[in-house]
Amino acid sequence: MILKSEKPDTRSIMIGDMVYTHQGEPLEGKAWMSMNLAKDGKPGVRLNDDPAEYLGMLLGQEQLTHVGAGKTSDGIDAEHYKGSFTNADLLKADESTKAMEAANRTYLHESVKHITTFEVDLWIGKDGYPVRADTVSADGKGTTKTTATFSDYGKVGPIQAPPADQVIAFDAVMKETDRKLKQADEDLKEADKTLRDAGLGGLDLDS
Repeated sequence: MILKSEKPDTRSIMIGDMVYTHQGEPLEGKAWMSMNLAKDGKPGVRLNDDPAEYLGMLLGQEQLTHVGAGKTSDGIDAEHYKGSFTNADLLKADESTKAMEAANRTYLHESVKHITTFEVDLWIGKDGYPVRADTVSADGKGTTKTTATFSDYGKVGPIQAPPADQVIAFDAVMKETDRKLKQADEDLKEADKTLRDAGLGGLDLDS
């Protein structure tokens, strides 16, 4: 997956529940960062990665309308569907998604529970598979616009995990950051004590 935005493009590889993201700048000599979407058995968020979740979430939605046949901006013949949903609408889709595997239904539920509004333009190809989805979703942090295109269903691509010696785990980075912050806090307290012992008034650590 290549994520395009105002920032430099970001390339990610997903294998099972593991996501490997290429770093713009190597971190501790590692070019890739890994993240486990199902850490500790908890569901991950992958709404923009799995086309099945678009369909699962839209099953039975009365607000989804068929715009008509046409071509996507990529020139692909497809049926165009459009819809605008509230959080209640998205959560109500839970009954319709029973056609999905239990784990995938859990992923889907987790990925939409924080969304307040969700708008989608969905194009379904002649083979019945989604070929494009343009979405605008809003939550407490702001609005996100996404365009996702899908192709080559059923084909096995040359997808491999990056070399292990080029990967650093997200959790390891967070632990190291916490360790450095804790050490910095201890160093400041020690410096404060040294200054006070010397009668120099110490540091203003509360400001």
